[in-house]
Amino acid sequence: MNRTDITCANRIVIKIGSRVLVQRTGRPDLRRMRTLVNQIAALHRQGKDAGDDEAADIRTRPSNGGRGGAIPADGGL
Repeated sequence: MNRTDITCANRIVIKIGSRVLVQRTGRPDLRRMRTLVNQIAALHRQGKDAGDDEAADIRTRPSNGGRGGAIPADGGL
């Protein structure tokens, strides 16, 4: 996949880990969150279906070996 493939895509799945959203101190990184929101909003304005697919992924994946709950979207790695 290259940059052209991404720019031609109509649906873009975005996965943002919690470590991206917090500062080293553990407090929310509001500046980074604002930047991400602005970038995602720009994709929406371009007509792209851009969002976090993790919620849908958790609902559709099987339970994690009988331990209860769902398998994380990253496979628990």
